[in-house]
Amino acid sequence: MKDLAALGLVLEAALEHGKPADLCLAAAVCQPLLTPCPLFNVYRISKALAAIAQRRTSALSRRCDLWCPEVELKSDAVRPINWRSHSNPSYRSRIVLKGDLRCSILEALRHDGAGQANSEAALAHLSGATRAAVRKALAALVLEGEVILIKRPGNLRDKAVALRQVAESFLQHSIG
Repeated sequence: MKDLAALGLVLEAALEHGKPADLCLAAAVCQPLLTPCPLFNVYRISKALAAIAQRRTSALSRRCDLWCPEVELKSDAVRPINWRSHSNPSYRSRIVLKGDLRCSILEALRHDGAGQANSEAALAHLSGATRAAVRKALAALVLEGEVILIKRPGNLRDKAVALRQVAESFLQHSIG
């Protein structure tokens, strides 16, 4: 029951600070505790600490019957998006692809296949999907310019797959 009251406190704080009204549905399910107490276990050790928590409690936390101070937002707690995308180049593609199979294929190529896979079947094994699903996702990735399909002599059906950057780098080194 305490967890539900704590969740209600967090949701109510988010709503007070202008977060989406969709949270109202979840907050409505949360109920205050039957017996008010400090939110943090450390304040429950002694009656003196519990009294301090009760004196410092905010109006919002009183409604949830969990004693804690006012919630203070910290604008610098999360790094800016340009820092995150610069420090993690694959982050942008994962956001755009929303974690679907295309994203799994790109991550499998980057981390498991050193930028390439010998066949669509091998890529299906790496990404944990069926060959048909991989073939469909690869068609989209080719259109997006993320990967290149390489025909193999003697095999018209199954193609090797390479990240565009890896293939271009290989071509530059072999020509130059």
